[in-house]
Amino acid sequence: MDCSYVDFSVYGVSKRKYLLEQLEQEKYNLLCYSLDILTTTPKKGYDALWESTKENIRLIEQMLKELPDAEGYTFFVGQFMGYQPCEDMDFVMGRFEVATTEPKSESFYFLLTRKLYDEWVKNYCTEAEERRKQDKPCLFVIKVKKGEVLEIDWVDNWT
Repeated sequence: MDCSYVDFSVYGVSKRKYLLEQLEQEKYNLLCYSLDILTTTPKKGYDALWESTKENIRLIEQMLKELPDAEGYTFFVGQFMGYQPCEDMDFVMGRFEVATTEPKSESFYFLLTRKLYDEWVKNYCTEAEERRKQDKPCLFVIKVKKGEVLEIDWVDNWT
């Protein structure tokens, strides 16, 4: 089993465990800097710390989402926003925009095999039109390992 994607410290603590501990601490700090238990309003004089802590929580949560699972796969939800052929004719480079609740979006570039690209693009237009008529989202979930898209599927429930 290839475990090169797992990063262990001297003490054998994984990145995921470390990030979860950091997230727990930041959430506690946010609670301390907030007037209410819902953490919607900062205490007087703690505005900068409150904002900074909220940003830290957002960043840590994003880092956790991007960590591979036990097999080294990472899953992303969003849309392909463009394709570009690679010098190696067996692959196509796809720009994938991740769906977020934030106004800013993030894009990543992934490799798709020519076969997967041809199969997906051939069926995409007709299926996308049908999904729009049924008020279903036109979002994909992609399974990625080491920068290569292994599977593409539609997202049926996006809430």
